Amino acid sequence: MARDTSPRRLFEGDLTVWIVYFILCAISLVEVYSAASSLTYGHDSFLGPLIKQLCFVLGGTLVVIFTQHVPPRYFRVLGLVGWMVSIVLLLVTLVSGHNANGAARWLSLFGFQIQPSEVAKGMTILLVSIILTYSARVKDGDKMAFWSIFCTGGLTCLLIVSENLSTAVILFLTIALLMYISGLNRKYLTRLFLAIGIVGALGFLALKSLPADESADIYKVGAFHRALTWRNRVAGDEAPRPQDPHEFVITDKNRQEVNALIAVSSTTGIGKMPGNSVQRDFLSQPYSDFIFAIIAEEMGLWGTFLVAFLYAILLFRAGRIASGCNKNFPAFAVLGLTLMMVLQACVNMAVAVGLFPVTGQTLPIISRGGSSLLITCLYFGIILSVSRDQKQQKKTSSATPKAVSAAPARSAEPELQVAEMVTPAATTED
Repeated sequence: MARDTSPRRLFEGDLTVWIVYFILCAISLVEVYSAASSLTYGHDSFLGPLIKQLCFVLGGTLVVIFTQHVPPRYFRVLGLVGWMVSIVLLLVTLVSGHNANGAARWLSLFGFQIQPSEVAKGMTILLVSIILTYSARVKDGDKMAFWSIFCTGGLTCLLIVSENLSTAVILFLTIALLMYISGLNRKYLTRLFLAIGIVGALGFLALKSLPADESADIYKVGAFHRALTWRNRVAGDEAPRPQDPHEFVITDKNRQEVNALIAVSSTTGIGKMPGNSVQRDFLSQPYSDFIFAIIAEEMGLWGTFLVAFLYAILLFRAGRIASGCNKNFPAFAVLGLTLMMVLQACVNMAVAVGLFPVTGQTLPIISRGGSSLLITCLYFGIILSVSRDQKQQKKTSSATPKAVSAAPARSAEPELQVAEMVTPAATTED
């Protein structure tokens, strides 16, 4: 029998997730091409940035297609092995990583540059899902889960935080939300947030007390080379904005924030349309960190609402997929990976509109990227793999003939829902 290679066979899984993915890819190609004027000039190629982004999008789509055909149970191995490998990569990056924008976040492997923190956060979510699944089957599992997650997740965040504070915070929030959704004993979560709150308050006061002079000796210590950046973002000691707009001065410190706000504030209902952005020539990362500002300028209010709506739909569909899982691990994995991507998107959009300080977080799938885009596509593939597995199970159960008996038929056991899934007594596993 000939193998089925039809588009229906290639694009399985949840249809809505696929639609969200392809719309995000389309927006990415249009907006990256529009925002990459500096890259076009620098590479002396009119179509170079578009072709490169198209190659990454096509490669990412192949990653999604391949990953969706992997049975969800194999992602347990990926989570465990991937987490250990990512920890090693993070350690190597701290020692000999490539510096970009004042932070050593990149590592060269076999001629390719990757950002180990992007790999580590996804693998940590998978590992946390494994721990929460196993803990539901053992005595005193909540305590075991809490300390296991505290050690593994804490180690990942600790290795990331010195070079990428915002990524560590997003990962921590995702883990905390996943622990809450799983029904972990609230006393452990209360203690965790209390401890983090105290540490955060002390850290905030410590940053406020640091000297404003960038030549101070403390900033020459390797572990504190990013402290000045953090200090400037939380100190709030800039001169107040003058009442007369003609007296406002754009400096090197506020250039990115101001130009992003100019792009957002100049938007209208329909926008200037793709290709007509003005601020793309003034922003340092218009195709990456500040691409949402370019979307607002070019696509207007409808474009910004569309992007936010797509991520909201993705989160909603992830909840539906998780609620239909009859096993804990795939449900936790889908929720964790989606929450992480949506939180990252929210941070990126909040930075563009001036609600958050500049963090360096990209807009998942939309921002120009290489390894980060491919890794995000891997997460989409995992979500689609779980939804595909659900569809196959439903087809199998509907195709199985019911046994004929003189006794009254027993009602089928209902699918495990998210609310039931977090109860150890109701847990089912492989």
